[in-house]
Amino acid sequence: MPTLSTGRVDVITGGPVHGGTISGTKKHLSKHRHLVYALDVDSRPRPASILHVVFTEEDTRGIVFPHDDPLVLITKINGADSKRVLVDGGISANVLFMKAFNEMKIGRQYLTPVSYPVIGFNGSTVRPEGSIVLPVRMGDGPKARDMMAEFLVVDVSSAYNAIIGRLIIHDVQAVVSTYHLTIAYVSNLGAVEKNPVANGPIPNNSRKEKEPTTQDLAMKNFDARPEEIPRPLPGGETVQIELQPGNSSRTVKVGADMDVDMRCHLISLLRENADIFAFLASEMPGIHPEVMEHKLNVDRKFRPIRQKKRNFSTKKIEAIQAEVNKLLATGFIEPCAYPEWLANVVMVRKPTGKWRICVDFTNLSRACPKDCYPLPRIDRLVDSTSGHAMLSFLDAFSGYHQVSLHKADRAKTAFITDAGVHCYKAMLFGLNNAGATYQKLVDKIFEKQKGRNVEVYVDDKIVKSKEKEDHIADFKETFETLRKYQMKLNPESICLGFDQGILWVLWLTGRMAGLRRFISKSADKALPFFVALRQNKAFEWGKEQRDALEVVRNHLRSLPTVARLERGELLQLYLGISKNNSRSVVGRKKEAADVDILCWSCLKCG
Repeated sequence: MPTLSTGRVDVITGGPVHGGTISGTKKHLSKHRHLVYALDVDSRPRPASILHVVFTEEDTRGIVFPHDDPLVLITKINGADSKRVLVDGGISANVLFMKAFNEMKIGRQYLTPVSYPVIGFNGSTVRPEGSIVLPVRMGDGPKARDMMAEFLVVDVSSAYNAIIGRLIIHDVQAVVSTYHLTIAYVSNLGAVEKNPVANGPIPNNSRKEKEPTTQDLAMKNFDARPEEIPRPLPGGETVQIELQPGNSSRTVKVGADMDVDMRCHLISLLRENADIFAFLASEMPGIHPEVMEHKLNVDRKFRPIRQKKRNFSTKKIEAIQAEVNKLLATGFIEPCAYPEWLANVVMVRKPTGKWRICVDFTNLSRACPKDCYPLPRIDRLVDSTSGHAMLSFLDAFSGYHQVSLHKADRAKTAFITDAGVHCYKAMLFGLNNAGATYQKLVDKIFEKQKGRNVEVYVDDKIVKSKEKEDHIADFKETFETLRKYQMKLNPESICLGFDQGILWVLWLTGRMAGLRRFISKSADKALPFFVALRQNKAFEWGKEQRDALEVVRNHLRSLPTVARLERGELLQLYLGISKNNSRSVVGRKKEAADVDILCWSCLKCG
């Protein structure tokens, strides 16, 4: 019988934790001591929900007992299927070994330097090459769980490509059983799943489309975008068409200049697809999370901030209470307990004299990395619509609110009012990267139609047709696409059936936008063109528009031109210096009023 040891056995420590680093957890621990000593057991903060996990004999199928095998998975890291990923609850950091990091071809310039070492079993220290935040996916399809995780990149030899530590295990609310060689985790849909891809082949990336569950994510008369960001309106006279004959409360606008036959076919098509339009909140289901959902991807390096509650006057409190009640009634928000992030509401007066309720997500937006998903160029969209005979403008009903917010991120959108603390369940206009998420959605929905008969810019959509006879067929295809993804249209903000005259002015305004750097006061010069588009009357190219076009032409004809330097000529140097910039122009004087520009430069001081 060996004698009992009185020594110490070290464990792997180091790396990022909730307090920042190991040396920075004292403040984090002091908060927990306060919760332990100052609050009763029932009053201490707890997760919103803890699901039940049970391991059964079914989980041990294929395992040869007795065994001492580690739990190893195949996990997607940065989009790559990474084999031999060890799940280890004894390590406080996620580790990515340098060999696997190099295979991902990310580049060392994306590594963030770290000042703390990783301490091994024998007390030896390893200095990481740096840290990096990468997307991680466990499982596939409806069993998938996505997250952003920080890895320490370590340049040592190992039998594994990566190690999943407590940070990821806790993020996915996972329970690990090495005896069953199984990990149970909570998927994106909130269900408990087991062994995402362990001991099996790498799954493909195809997703089986599911019918969206009916869920009320919108509300009646909710402002989808601030009024200071106006929606472009087409010009021309319109008429109201009843989607249900005899029901004047359900109408849409169509162009009054359409042919009679085409208008009859369009009205028939609209009435056949009346379910595409939403007039009430109950008629609008949300986009299924399998198709698209908004994720905040909050950077762990930012400390959560709880804003102090602001005080408002009695009238403002009543307006806030009415807005909160409306949001609760539609299921757009829900009560939230013990949030880490907490924001205040901001009152903005509308031109009508009523109040708009906004949420101050300034702190949260700073902690969310920017989504670099590209938005379409406006001038290209305008060019692509020129030459088409027919054009129709579509708008989704409370477009942003049809996209649900990732369940794990909802508590981060918590806001406080006199009515309590609530958080959002769906994406809203003020969230960071909301526009990029919605652009991803419409790009995915209209993938087969973009550039051919549909153009989309975030929540603005245009159906275009080269020939007037094709417009009905293009509409039918668009309605089928919208019905497939259950995206509903706002009948009050759509205008159907406009001719090429307006398209030509749209093309002209797009060209003006592209030349704004070369045309002084370009907004003033282009104003008559926008007036012709926005007035709700029959489109007319009048004297004001003709004079404005002539002014632009004369301005472009008189622009200074760049000339070639000739030997022996006298040059003149013009300098312009301000506090932050210096500008210089080299030219030659030909006549009393003419100067040829030879060279122009602009330098920023400091």
